[in-house]
Amino acid sequence: MEMKAAGKTVAEIKAFAIEEKKRMAAEIAGSIAGGPTYTLDQLRKRPADLDQTKLESYLSDAEFMKAFGMTKTAYNGLPKWKQADAKKKLGIN
Repeated sequence: MEMKAAGKTVAEIKAFAIEEKKRMAAEIAGSIAGGPTYTLDQLRKRPADLDQTKLESYLSDAEFMKAFGMTKTAYNGLPKWKQADAKKKLGIN
């Protein structure tokens, strides 16, 4: 007898978890290779050598998740007005 949670089998849930781990690992690897990272406090000081319209992109994945409560991929999927609102709340707009 196959157990189910939220309409999904245990095997389906395990497969999803494995795929999610792979996706997150690829996202982390991409940000490490992408260049320097800054803390949220550093970005609030608006370093002149950074693209001021994309300050959020300079956060590490962990710092981004802590600040925005979502992954960079999820953030990038938001409408532009929601992205702007989130950045404004954090003081990096």
